[in-house]
Amino acid sequence: MRIIPLLRCYELLLFADEADGVVGDIRHVARLSGGGAVYTPVGHFSAIPDLAEPEQPARWRVEAFLRTDIIHDPATSRTIVAVDAEIRATHYDPDLPRAIADALLSETVCTEPLLLKIWEGRMTDYVARGRIFNEGASR
Repeated sequence: MRIIPLLRCYELLLFADEADGVVGDIRHVARLSGGGAVYTPVGHFSAIPDLAEPEQPARWRVEAFLRTDIIHDPATSRTIVAVDAEIRATHYDPDLPRAIADALLSETVCTEPLLLKIWEGRMTDYVARGRIFNEGASR
């Protein structure tokens, strides 16, 4: 697993980092004064090379899926999980998309041309099979 810092409070975690595709998580990092950190998952991303077509050159296609059930406070750089899903607020630092694209290029994970698309949403349901949670709960 490879970790790429973004801005001052985000990280990309690359789980798969291959020439034909990259997959990873995006998380907010709150550093604790006594050491350690609190990590809040912000989203997932994937990057794959698109082949050239007559109407477009070959390029990297990056898609980031960012959570809308979190709130980012730009004044304090804090990110929290929203209790009320209807809260309308800033969900992530507005510089995050640019920082993701810049980091993927500067860390030579991808090359130009690169197109990053941002999708927003929230988890609506899940299915668990086997022991997933410490309490043994499954749905």
